[in-house]
Amino acid sequence: MQVPVLNEPIFYLGPDGSFSHRAVTKFYPGQDLRPCYSLSEVLKHLTQGQCVFIPVKNTTAGSVPEIEQFFDRNSVNVLARHYLDVRLCLYSWSQSLEQIETIYSHPMIFKQCEQWLTKCLPQAQRCPVDSSSIAIKKAESSPGLAAIGSRGYNTPAVLVIEDIQDRVENITEFQLVKPC
Repeated sequence: MQVPVLNEPIFYLGPDGSFSHRAVTKFYPGQDLRPCYSLSEVLKHLTQGQCVFIPVKNTTAGSVPEIEQFFDRNSVNVLARHYLDVRLCLYSWSQSLEQIETIYSHPMIFKQCEQWLTKCLPQAQRCPVDSSSIAIKKAESSPGLAAIGSRGYNTPAVLVIEDIQDRVENITEFQLVKPC
C-alpha cells in the first residue's frame, strides 16, 4: 500500500516517545502530526472527520479492544497499513527487581510481556495508563516504581532490562484512517 501524502493533520496517540509517536514519525516524516493523550481523544478526532493514525492489533496481545469496538460501530476508510517491531524495556530507579512494587504501562503492553512479568515481577502491582510515555514519566518519581516502554526514552530513570516481550516477533499494526 502506497503511503499517502496528506494536506491535513494526522492525530495519533502521543505524547513523544510513545510507540504510536515512533511509528507515525517513521512513516509520515514532515507531516503535520498532532498528539492526543488518550485513545478516546484520537477516536473523537476520527468522528469529527479528521485523519488518525492508530494501533489496531499486535501479534502477541491481539486487537486493541477500543479500536475494534469503534470499527464495529463506525465505517472507516483505511488509507494505509504500517507495521512496527515492538521491543519492550523495563525502566526504574530500583537497584533490583525485588524492590519494584508498582509497574506502569499501557494495558496492551502488559499483555505483550505477561509471561515475563509473572515470572520476574510477580510481586509488582500493574497500573495501566494511556501510553508508555506517560508510564515512563510516572516511574521517574520513586525507586519502587517501574515502567515498560520502548528503548531510547529521554528519561532519568534507568533502562533495567531490554526485550522483555513474550515473543521475539512482536509486531504492531498501525492504520491511517478517515471516516467513510
